Amino acid sequence: MAPLKKRGRPSLGHGPSTEVHLRVPESLYDRTYAAAIKGRMSVPERIRRALKRDLGTENRQPET
Repeated sequence: MAPLKKRGRPSLGHGPSTEVHLRVPESLYDRTYAAAIKGRMSVPERIRRALKRDLGTENRQPET
C-alpha cells in the first residue's frame, strides 16, 4: 500500500520554517494583492515566491 499523503498545507521547503511579520506601504500591498489574484494564489504565497526568486539558494551569488 502506498503511504498516505500528509494532510494540510504543503511544506514550505526543506528544514524548519520561521514566521515573519512585516509592514509594507499600502501601494506595495495593493500591487502584491493584484499579482496574487492574477496568479491565482494567496498574498503570502506570492510573497514567498518573490523571496525565493530574489533571495533563494538557486540564485545565490557569493557574498563579497
